[in-house]
Amino acid sequence: MPADSCPRCGSDIPEAGRFCPNCGLALDQSGDTVVDELPPDETGTVPVHLVTSRPRLFGVTPPEAILVLGLVALGAAIVLTVGIVLVVGVYPQFFARVGELAFRGG
Repeated sequence: MPADSCPRCGSDIPEAGRFCPNCGLALDQSGDTVVDELPPDETGTVPVHLVTSRPRLFGVTPPEAILVLGLVALGAAIVLTVGIVLVVGVYPQFFARVGELAFRGG
């Protein structure tokens, strides 16, 4: 039965306490750690499932998202380049030829 106060620091001990809440002194020196046996239904072979998980780094963009954004940017660059070539190079020449043919009458 534990004492009402700790022999080391003198602080009050709860009635069912085995350790001093202030200094951590073990008050009950009656025995060692008890090893309990496993229940019989848990001693056989059990199925083991290995699961791997990917680390989640908060604030870091996942590689898949970077790949998708890069592909979208590449597609947009191609569309803009083709559009600029059409507007600057092909359309003016086309309209110039049409205007020239209309002016000549043939």
